[in-house]
Amino acid sequence: MVADAPDLQPSDVVLEVGAGLGQLTGLLAERAGRVVTVEVDHGLLGVLGDLLAPLDTVTLVGADVLASKHTLNPAVVKALREAAAAIPGARLRVVANPPYSISTPLVLACLDADPPFFDLHLTLQRELAERLSASPGTKAYGAATVSVQARAEVRILHAVPASAFWPRPSVDSVLLKIRPDAALRGRVRDRDAFRRTVEALFRMRRKTVRNGLLTIAPGDACDRLLADLRLDPTLRPEALPVEAFIAIADALRETTP
Repeated sequence: MVADAPDLQPSDVVLEVGAGLGQLTGLLAERAGRVVTVEVDHGLLGVLGDLLAPLDTVTLVGADVLASKHTLNPAVVKALREAAAAIPGARLRVVANPPYSISTPLVLACLDADPPFFDLHLTLQRELAERLSASPGTKAYGAATVSVQARAEVRILHAVPASAFWPRPSVDSVLLKIRPDAALRGRVRDRDAFRRTVEALFRMRRKTVRNGLLTIAPGDACDRLLADLRLDPTLRPEALPVEAFIAIADALRETTP
């Protein structure tokens, strides 16, 4: 069960995204100290308000969880801060069955959130979960993989049967655990430069690393950079480990205006 996997404690504040009809919300409220649940569907909010009214540890936020592609809605952050203020030493955690369409932006926004989350337990489409947990050199390895693994440890816990959902989905789902790591995140000196580097290289994933870098830096700078980092310019982006993307971004930051 999704609600059992995180081993929630009374000191935990949980963010749930996509409350639906509140089934998971109620289970989370039984296990955690506080729950902030977010639902964007206005047609559900009235029903949810009535269903969740008896649960005084649950805060319902009727809004889009994201303010932008990489940022949580300030209303959600405010609700989380208020919930955490009521519990000394609270841990912020995410446990959710989010809409598949916002899963990647949601993960990235949570990894950049302030205050930070302790971990995320998300039911995701298997294909996406395999991308986020992929290794270099595999078909699934891409921009989302590098962006997430530069900030966190990622692990698929187990499959979630289609029968666990209503309506029943036509895709396979898994429970994914993402554990943000401050030490990993600290390696990225400039997040904007890192994001530009990752996007530029995977935008041309069938091209060589050098050709991808030419879209954001002059040729002579690219050649010096790759030589200094001892990277083969004929490699393709999916062959590079996460550490190489970080090193390239840092070098570009120092050598280009």
